[in-house]
Amino acid sequence: MIDYLLLNAYSVNSSGLYNGKAGISLCFFEIARFLQDEYIEEQAFELLQESLLTKNEDIGFENGLSGIGYVLLYLIKNQFIEADFEELFGNQQRKIEEYIENLKVRERDKDKFVRYNLKVIFFLDSLFSHNVKYRRVESLFPIFSDTACRLLEEYASTIDKKQKVCLKTEYVAFFEMYLKAAAVCQNFQCSSDMLDTYIRIFTQDQLVSNFIIGYYLENTATDKNHIWLKGVAEINRIFALKNLYPATMSLAQRIELLYLLRQDEDLYKEQIKLLEKDLFDSIPQSALERNLLSATGTDCFVAGYQSGIARFLLYWIYRNADKVKRKHIPFL
Repeated sequence: MIDYLLLNAYSVNSSGLYNGKAGISLCFFEIARFLQDEYIEEQAFELLQESLLTKNEDIGFENGLSGIGYVLLYLIKNQFIEADFEELFGNQQRKIEEYIENLKVRERDKDKFVRYNLKVIFFLDSLFSHNVKYRRVESLFPIFSDTACRLLEEYASTIDKKQKVCLKTEYVAFFEMYLKAAAVCQNFQCSSDMLDTYIRIFTQDQLVSNFIIGYYLENTATDKNHIWLKGVAEINRIFALKNLYPATMSLAQRIELLYLLRQDEDLYKEQIKLLEKDLFDSIPQSALERNLLSATGTDCFVAGYQSGIARFLLYWIYRNADKVKRKHIPFL
């Protein structure tokens, strides 16, 4: 799998995190540290340099500047590299900030941007945590939190009027990302009103159970001592796992779920075994490759961090690392 990445890394045109050089670079740095391999570390550094030098006008997280900036901050914070963030990424950082700042007076553009780019908050939060001198960033957080709440309210209102499956699917996906952002980012808070709205819609049997939502709701319920929320979180977790069919899940979905299940490995041994079947068993290499390609799907970048071999290898490291080293490996 590592050889496959090495062979394909330099033919990638994208510089971003999900489907480009920044994501593969992050993966290589983790592999190099885990295996104590200097050659892989050299390849990781070269790919990082290429991702920083490539011209990119997209400020998004998945394939744009925010994702590249997040990778750079992550590598500096976890001592994979010694670097001056301002020197390497200062111009790109200001471009991101100016674009978001301008959204304040462009309501329609702001709604569209946050709907599809909520993950940019991961970069902004990491940036602010890296150095508090980036005070300008602090004023950008409400743009994401306030707009996300308004979008969730619009989804809920529309669901009440129109029982369309596509609307519910969009709402669940956005609410899931909203909860994850609140869990990961210190400067992004989850609104109590949005939690109450979700409880109302869910208890009216308008939404299917979702383990990831249940996981993050459980943490939120514990922090807020919210009994109703705790109950909804438990129902989500229990019923989502009863309807677990790995064959219908993408590799990215399986790994994200495995990552959360391994937070409480003793409780979820059977589910972990089921999800890892055919990917981590002692099977011939050709069978493993076939299973991985099938799980990745034809519409995904096979080598990528989003849903390909890079993410698979990051989970392999996470699975085999001790609990201390596990804490920092990112699955965003």
